[in-house]
Order: sequence, then structure tokens, then C-alpha cells
Amino acid sequence: MRKPRINMIIGKKHLIIAGLALVLSVGLYANFALSNQVQTVDKKTENYGDTTFVSNQNNMTEKIDTDEIKQSASDEYFAKARIDKKNSRAEATEVLKSIYNGGDLTNDEMQVVAQDTMKMTELMESETKIETVLKAQGFEDVLCYLSGTSANIIVKTPGLDSAGAAKIKDALLSEVDLGSDNITIVEVN
Repeated sequence: MRKPRINMIIGKKHLIIAGLALVLSVGLYANFALSNQVQTVDKKTENYGDTTFVSNQNNMTEKIDTDEIKQSASDEYFAKARIDKKNSRAEATEVLKSIYNGGDLTNDEMQVVAQDTMKMTELMESETKIETVLKAQGFEDVLCYLSGTSANIIVKTPGLDSAGAAKIKDALLSEVDLGSDNITIVEVN
């Protein structure tokens, strides 16, 4: 009787499986070894939330406080909100102009469009006045959104107390006539 050859007992499939198992075990070992190195590097004496930037000049490092990052994020928010507000107002103005200049309106419809334009202009002027007054009262940044029936005030302040809320309400009510339940004050840090 013939002895079976070794390549018949261990087939190609077996060799492929053994090779894949070897590659997998080497990969797992490398992952384990690298993860231990990362954990030892991360145990520095820095505060959670601190950010370190490295400059190319003389390898100097500069720490930036998280409050500065929050400050720039809120500044960016107000800048973007102002641009969005300006764009939406300009778009509304263009729509009203196109309706007014459309040519196929009756006199009554033209009067309604003219009244809507006047209301929008008055609301925009009131928003600007309220924002200016609140900035003069010490609020760092303010956005005011008025509609015919409601008001939304967004203020940048480190902490809004009841006296600050009263200042906002007084400035708002000096320009528009609204009920307290239609006023929303949002604080941004």
C-alpha cells in the first residue's frame, strides 16, 4: 500500500487558512502593542479640553484656552446670523418689489403691498434700534428678529440674570407692542 503524500493530507485550502490565521494573529499583536504605546503617551499632565498648537518657528507651542474657542464660535454664529438675516430681508424686499411692479394689480392690492412694505421697513428699523439700545446697555452682541406678532432676541452674555432679561424686555417693549408670552430671549455664551 502506498503512503499518502503530505501535500494530499494538507491541501491548498489548509495552507491558505493557516496563512490567514497567521496574518490575523500578527495584526492583532501589532494592534495591541500600538494601543499600549498610545495609552502611555496620552497620560500627560494637561487639562481636559486644552488645545495645543505647535508652530514651525523654533518648535514653540502655544496653548489656547477653551474659552477663546467658545468666544470665536459665538462670534462666528452672530456674524453668520447677521448675513442670513440681511439676505432674507433683501429677498423679501425683492419679492415685494416684484409684486408691486408686476403691473397686473388692482389699486386695493397695490395698497396692501405698500402697507406690507411699510410694515417690513418699520420692523427692520425697530430691530436695529433694539439691537443698538441693548448693546449700549452692555450686552456684548445682540440679534433681534421681529414679526408682527412675536419677537426673538438673541444675546451674547456669560450669564443672563433677571435684571438683564428685564433690560431686554424694556428695550423691546419701548419699540413694539407685544405680550410677554410672545417674547423669546435666547442666550448664547
